[in-house]
Amino acid sequence: MKRITKTFTLFLAITLLSIITVSASAVSGVQSADIQPRYIGVYNANSDLDISSSGLADILGSVAVKSGYTANVTVTLYKDSGSRVDSWSRSGGGTIEVQQSRYVTSGHDYYVTLSATIYNSSGQRVDTITTTSAEVYY
Repeated sequence: MKRITKTFTLFLAITLLSIITVSASAVSGVQSADIQPRYIGVYNANSDLDISSSGLADILGSVAVKSGYTANVTVTLYKDSGSRVDSWSRSGGGTIEVQQSRYVTSGHDYYVTLSATIYNSSGQRVDTITTTSAEVYY
């Protein structure tokens, strides 16, 4: 009788875990590309990082603002868990790009963030946005 009870309990546990796993995987199937943030006065914003085999990091951040809006943009290169390496800033309207190259040291994870403050034609701050690139190990 004890063996039947143990077998039934094991079967029940496996069944419940299977149900939980199937439910969780169904939720994770949502594509993140389908979800787009809504920014005021901004068409799009992105940050990107590419590191060559020689350690040259190509850093890119861009924001495209709508007519009548301006932005102050700061792109920052980080390594590991948030140690700031370098930072660059630009301001203006239209498409604001920050494009830099910099050598980095090996043995670290690197990523880039773009922070932008958006202003309307009256000079009032209407939005603040942040994007983060994928992490690149070099």
